[in-house]
Amino acid sequence: AAADEPEQGNRRHHIIARRIVVRFLPNSYIRLFWDAFIFLVIWYNAVLTPVRIFISRDRTPKVLVSLDVLFDFIFVFDTLLRFYRPYVDENTGGVVTDPLLIRRKYQRSAAFYVNVIACVPILKLPISPFLDGVQLTTLLTYFNVLRMIRVLHLPEQFFELKRFLERNGPINEPVYRMHIIFFFMVLFICECGCLYFGLSTATNVDDICPPSEDFADDILGEEMWVAKDTVITDVMDTRVCETSSSIDCDDCPQPIFFTRSVYFLMQTIFTIGYGDTVVPSKASIEMVMSCVFMIFGVFAYALTIANMTSVLANLDVVNMQFRQEQDTLSHWMSVRTIPARLRQRIQAYFSYLSRSQHGMLD
Repeated sequence: AAADEPEQGNRRHHIIARRIVVRFLPNSYIRLFWDAFIFLVIWYNAVLTPVRIFISRDRTPKVLVSLDVLFDFIFVFDTLLRFYRPYVDENTGGVVTDPLLIRRKYQRSAAFYVNVIACVPILKLPISPFLDGVQLTTLLTYFNVLRMIRVLHLPEQFFELKRFLERNGPINEPVYRMHIIFFFMVLFICECGCLYFGLSTATNVDDICPPSEDFADDILGEEMWVAKDTVITDVMDTRVCETSSSIDCDDCPQPIFFTRSVYFLMQTIFTIGYGDTVVPSKASIEMVMSCVFMIFGVFAYALTIANMTSVLANLDVVNMQFRQEQDTLSHWMSVRTIPARLRQRIQAYFSYLSRSQHGMLD
């Protein structure tokens, strides 16, 4: 009986593996929903982690700390789940469902090492009992930086989404590519906006949230954009907000921090000068970062304009092709003396196909 236990364990493991393989085939809805959920978790972590490090700092709500622990277990589960996820062979185009082949390919891929690094934050659980409240919050926040490496999975997930959408017909490549460019641009702006704010304050003041008693001396006299932005300083400076009925005093206006940081970063990237209270800084580190962001803005402009040109050019060609096909179809139906009512139904059907497939008839 003791000799049969390993064999029974292997049999159960094989049955479980086969069940996972069947449910996570490339075109299954379970796999789509799970990937969409992981996508949202990656997005949450990529956006909120810089906010918590550079803006919130030690004022992270407990609910977010609890979510961190939950997401750690989710990433570990997803890492193990990928040992059984079928994949499409690049050479044959067939779906590989053999658990052994899946495991070997996954262990040799870069995705495996990315997932392992993203699972490291779960080690904070055995360490947390030995830390006080502030140390624990800091540890939980900075450990999340390792989870941000999961952003490298996003291009693969966009590719799988594209393959899933193509089940219903061809998609417009330039339009789909435009959505991807917009997504990564928004992600970059959110993260770098927080970085912009954090470096502007960390180099000059130890604690901006809540401000120290010497806030006016530490912040307002510095040559940085945060110090020159009265939208931020008036809310935090009690000498101003307590004497103005239109300003509510707030020792840590985190939403304003984030909004103004993203606002100023977008002005820098896209070289827009509105002439409002946000002004450029004379601090060296901020001038260096401004140059970097402006260079990124040039490439973002070029990439967006080039892709939009492709979208418009493709749209014009596709519309012309569609009109030619409609003319050919109308001529054929006239020669064949198709009834008028049936002609209308056929033309309406092809118009529907053109709209649903972005003008590309299959």
